[in-house]
Amino acid sequence: MGIDLDAFEDFEVIASDEVIFKYPNGEMKPGKIFLSAPVIVPNDSIQAEMWGCIPGTIGLKAKGPIFGMSALHSLLLAIRFLQMRLKAFQEEGGEVLYADGSSEHFILNDYYNLVSS
Repeated sequence: MGIDLDAFEDFEVIASDEVIFKYPNGEMKPGKIFLSAPVIVPNDSIQAEMWGCIPGTIGLKAKGPIFGMSALHSLLLAIRFLQMRLKAFQEEGGEVLYADGSSEHFILNDYYNLVSS
């Protein structure tokens, strides 16, 4: 059977920011970056407890949940996934702006560089 994704049916968002995604073609879409609270995920494939949380981007292609061996592990992996996803968007020519439409960029590089070093 494997992992039971029903655990994520009513997930709780614990952190989020409203942003604007500016695509390489100039199109701008309002969006949201968020993390869900980690939850224990039923898994009959392994004997260990598994945790998962959802790193999300509304306005960019989203992926499914990220799994770890503890609540903190799943959160750390989800945060890292979001950093990598946003960095890839930027490297493709996109920009992440604050939701107020100001020309100021969402502070992505400072966080990414801090974790990467």
